[in-house]
Amino acid sequence: MPQHSALWGLAFLALIFAPGAEAIVCAEDQYLHVNSDGDAVICSGCSTGMSNAAGVAGGEGDSANPKTVNAVATLTANTLLTFCNVKAGYYLSAAVTSTSKGTAAICTTAGVYTKTTSVEQVITAPVDGVSTSEALRCTAKSTCAADEYLSLNDAVDTTSCVACGTGMTSVAGSALPTQTLVSDGVTATSGNGIVLGTFCNVKSGYYLSTGITAALPGAATVCDPNIYSSTRSLALLGAASVNAVLEHEVCIVENNVDGPTGPAGAAGAAGAAGSAGSAGSAGSAGAAGAAGSVGAAGAASPAAPLSTVTAAVFGAVVPAVLILF
Repeated sequence: MPQHSALWGLAFLALIFAPGAEAIVCAEDQYLHVNSDGDAVICSGCSTGMSNAAGVAGGEGDSANPKTVNAVATLTANTLLTFCNVKAGYYLSAAVTSTSKGTAAICTTAGVYTKTTSVEQVITAPVDGVSTSEALRCTAKSTCAADEYLSLNDAVDTTSCVACGTGMTSVAGSALPTQTLVSDGVTATSGNGIVLGTFCNVKSGYYLSTGITAALPGAATVCDPNIYSSTRSLALLGAASVNAVLEHEVCIVENNVDGPTGPAGAAGAAGAAGSAGSAGSAGSAGAAGAAGSVGAAGAASPAAPLSTVTAAVFGAVVPAVLILF
């Protein structure tokens, strides 16, 4: 590096990251870059159809991020330090370079894009416009509902959603992985006919009686309950090429798995004895007994004469009592 460039870089670092200098943290939908004069780091807004998360202090979108600080000495005017992502429903119409954030355009909603759309495109480095063309990006997702499949009529360059046949089902296009089936189909058929963008699955209890191809969704038939004791079969995921099967090849799968009902199990052990019951209530009082009969009167005893001693004592005591009173 020429001496004056190195000195300029050091001066730049000293100016922007000197003690006391305020770091720049970009807000939501902004990106961090060097200004057009090459003498400051600034935040600018993302283009329409593009977005970015808010910067985090010390991390992405912060001019004080160590990665940014280490790279500043070699930066030139307009150099991008962070990038904007392309929103779902848009595609990158102008390339992202080291000095340009790129631009996005909304996906067309007619023709081959009638029933398709794009998913978010995360950008962390320069991206060319060829690999992010509308044909590739805007056919990445089906907008069909559950129990429908996406069909491309390449002869008239249009897409449509078609109901799955009896015994077949599918999840909504929004729940399917990102794909390139429609854009691949446009290239492969070159205006020669129908191409399937998504596929229907065979429900349990049915079998694939007509094979699935790149242009045909196939057909399913219910397992015959008069022949098979079980009318269930294993569900089958649809794909670009699945051969038809014979009924007995799948409709007996559950029979083999389930088998006949087994014998009853042995009786369980007796349970533990229950706790003692509560005490009973007191009984009612008994009736009173009958009164006893009156006893016979006893015969009167003859009066006994006072004994001589008694008379003598009595005769002596009485006069003495009288004297005291």
